[in-house]
Order: sequence, then structure tokens, then C-alpha cells
Amino acid sequence: MRILIKRLAALGDVILMTPIVKHARNLYPDAHIAISTLYPQVFEQNPYFNELVNPHAPVQGYDKVIDLDGCYEASPSMHAIDAYSIKAFNSTNYDKSTELFLKLSDRVHVYNEASSLNLFRCVVIHPSVSWPSRTLPRETWLEVIDKLISKGLSVIIVGTNNDLDLGPTRHHVYNLKNMFSIHQVSYLISKALCFIGTDSSMVHVAGTTKTPIVGIFTCVKAEYRLPYRNGQYDSLCATVKPDIDCYGCLEKHISATNLACDRGDNACVKMIKSDNILKALDSVIGT
Repeated sequence: MRILIKRLAALGDVILMTPIVKHARNLYPDAHIAISTLYPQVFEQNPYFNELVNPHAPVQGYDKVIDLDGCYEASPSMHAIDAYSIKAFNSTNYDKSTELFLKLSDRVHVYNEASSLNLFRCVVIHPSVSWPSRTLPRETWLEVIDKLISKGLSVIIVGTNNDLDLGPTRHHVYNLKNMFSIHQVSYLISKALCFIGTDSSMVHVAGTTKTPIVGIFTCVKAEYRLPYRNGQYDSLCATVKPDIDCYGCLEKHISATNLACDRGDNACVKMIKSDNILKALDSVIGT
């Protein structure tokens, strides 16, 4: 039996595809499973599939095609992995934990680059730039950093140069953007005290670890994005969300891929306060 599982983009959405691939292997242990995606790096070392195929090639020669493109976008009022699962298997009753499989060289690279840091006293943050309705103001992130430092913690910034520029590196703040692959970031987060981020690819990378997560959600409800880990939903996660009646407005917009604020002012991101982020951090690290 030949099976194709397809999800082209984006990076976080492809990470959310990993439990689908594993469950397909469990259901069809002898099948030839192919994956079509623009983010093939997600599946490095993954033991549950047979080949990566050209994502631009015609889809033909398969007994079963699981096309997840546009899947959760068409069902914005459920968890993304549940939307995938219903499309793929007509069931959500299995372990939906996401996974990345690291090589020894990934661990060595992170160790070499971060050997001077006490990662157990570091908080990893991702100041993501995304839709205006889920991009926190730069000032909010700077306040978070200052308050983390005042607690005796260090801060590691991950992401790319497309994310917010939080200024020059200073004492207890380490800018490691563009230094690591997603597997290496996963390992870095796995050794850190906590991860703080908005609804972005990095929160899904963090979801492949056992490290506590502070997830910041605005136009998308947390319950539709927080990770399944260790076989459980929402394991070791705290949510920060705005106190506004239009929170989670995406669920009213079928197939939206670049949501504009219905109010026109993106008030939700402006309502996220650094004090609430630090309070959520305290709740998951036990201080």
C-alpha cells in the first residue's frame, strides 16, 4: 500500500503533522509512506515514513492520499491536530504528541554554542512577527526581558531576523537568532527553564519538548493550538490571553490565512501585559 501525506506549509503546521505520520505508520505498518512538504527538515531522522517527495510533483500512484492543506483552516473552531486527525482517520483517539528526532550532532552544536550559559536559569523567548493581530509590541517584550532579569534569570532570544529586533545583546540577554536548526532549537528549549512565545512555529517546536511553555494567544484560542505532549493536551502550559470579547476571532473566519482585525485596531495584542506573562511563568515553573 502506498500512502501520501501532504501538508506544504507553514513550519508550525508541518510540525503538527508529525503525529499523523506516526499514527498512519501504526495503522499501516507495511505501507510505503511518502511525505510532501515545503519543510522537509521537520522529518529528519523520523522513523515513521519511507520517502520525501517533490512537493511540486503531480500527486499520482498512491492508494491513499491524506491531503492536510487547508484542513484546520476550514475547521478553525477545533484543535489543528484534531482537524488533521478527522481528515486523515475520522478519529482523534490516539496519542497526538508532536515529535522531532535529534541527531547527536544537533546536541553537540547547541552545547558548543551555549556551553557558557546556565540553561537551567534561562528562559527562551520568541518575539515573533506574524499577523498584526498576533504580534506583540516590541515594548512588551522588552518589559518581559527586564522583569526576567530582575528575577535572576537569563534570556535567550530565538527565531530569525524576520522577527522583532529587541536591540543589542546585553548582560543576561543572549541573541541566538539564526544560529540553530529547528531540531537544535528544540534541544536548546529542552534544557531551558521555560519557553515564552506567541502562536508561531517556535511554540510548536517547544511543544516537542517537556519544557514548560507560556503561550500568548490573541486572535486564535489557546485550546486550538497548545501542544499535545506526553500523550496529554496542554501539559505544562500556561496561557496568556487578552480580556476582550473578540478573543479567538479566527474561528469566525473559515480558511483565513492572513487575518485582518475585525475591529481595525488590533487591541488584543496591546492588552497583553508583561506582568501577566510573568505571572504565567511563575505558575508553570513553581515559583
